[in-house]
Amino acid sequence: MQIACDAETFNEKNRAGGSQSATIIAMAKKQAEMQISEYDIRVQQMNQLATNAMGYYETIETQDDGSIICYMHDKENLSDSKTIWKKTVDGIFISSDGGKTYIAGVDKNGNAVLKILATEGIVADWINAGTLNANLIKSGTLNGNTIKADTLSGEDIKTGTLDGDTIKANTLNGNTIIAGTLNGNAIKTGTLDAGQISSGSIDAGMIKTGTIKSSGTNPTSLLIAIH
Repeated sequence: MQIACDAETFNEKNRAGGSQSATIIAMAKKQAEMQISEYDIRVQQMNQLATNAMGYYETIETQDDGSIICYMHDKENLSDSKTIWKKTVDGIFISSDGGKTYIAGVDKNGNAVLKILATEGIVADWINAGTLNANLIKSGTLNGNTIKADTLSGEDIKTGTLDGDTIKANTLNGNTIIAGTLNGNAIKTGTLDAGQISSGSIDAGMIKTGTIKSSGTNPTSLLIAIH
């Protein structure tokens, strides 16, 4: 009978190559390689699509001034095609219903209409959304001179620092809003409604509201000042 074991001997543990730290690093590297981001998944799907992609047919329309409009389509005849790419001087446009409507594209000014955008990062001077909705928004620092939204809704909004000169919202609604520090020169809202608002420190130069109402409030200290 032969018994085998993968355990390291005392000498192996003391060798540089068999050190515990090296083992931990190797395990961490392997774990990192196993984790695939949503972006990586999209890249894999794009590569599979590119590998299996079929050819296209091309139709060129010559305009009266000698310029051309180019169509790439999935059937031999443009009139029978469903997927159509229309290339003009004003942009490239994509249709999936034979050219009746164009659901995506990029115009000459760099404006794009897309269904799903997968990217490693987004850098922007401003992001405008009618509704920003998430079950969990986490941030070490959320900083902006002006944060505006018709609806800012979240089951749980957590942040180390929420700092803004002006935070405006028609409705700010959350079951739980937790912050180490909530600081603003002016916080204005038509309705501030929460089942539980707990904070180590709420500091503001001016807090104005018609009604402060809570079914249950248990702060360390409650100060209401009317100037």
